[in-house]
Amino acid sequence: MAAEPQIIAKKLVKDFHTHLHGVNLVYLFQNKTNKEGVPEPTKRKGKVMPADTKLVSGLSAFLSSDTFNDNSAEPVPYFALVFCHYCWNQVLNETTRVACVDEQLCRCWYDDEKDTLTVRPYDFTGYHENVKRYGAWHPDLETFLKVAKQQPLPGIEPVGKVKRGRHHAAHP
Repeated sequence: MAAEPQIIAKKLVKDFHTHLHGVNLVYLFQNKTNKEGVPEPTKRKGKVMPADTKLVSGLSAFLSSDTFNDNSAEPVPYFALVFCHYCWNQVLNETTRVACVDEQLCRCWYDDEKDTLTVRPYDFTGYHENVKRYGAWHPDLETFLKVAKQQPLPGIEPVGKVKRGRHHAAHP
């Protein structure tokens, strides 16, 4: 179990992800080591993955539940939020840990009309070279860049835009 991401998530669910109240969320750390036993980041297709979210359902949900010996019990699906232990301790800071947990919670969706859980795809995936060449060439990217321009980097005050007496909250 990953206690620190769970503590952060509790506040984020209360403040921003109220659709997840009552949904079972499990927080885990993944420890990865190289051949020499040295800790290293989790990677997928060569890219560092600080976290990932999985929907656990069907037989996997049944086998991991406390109703394993109850043949009449229906498996209850849940979200497993898996955090790279190396990234959590060596790469992320306090602010980016909150952002990382929030990003994974954004992926968790509960449709109350259909009573189903879904892992949402990211709003945008792409390549910086493509953006450099063509800019915001489709609506998802245009929205992403507009929002990104409005937000300062975590822990960094924008140059020339600092107002005296202005305080920033540590968490969103």
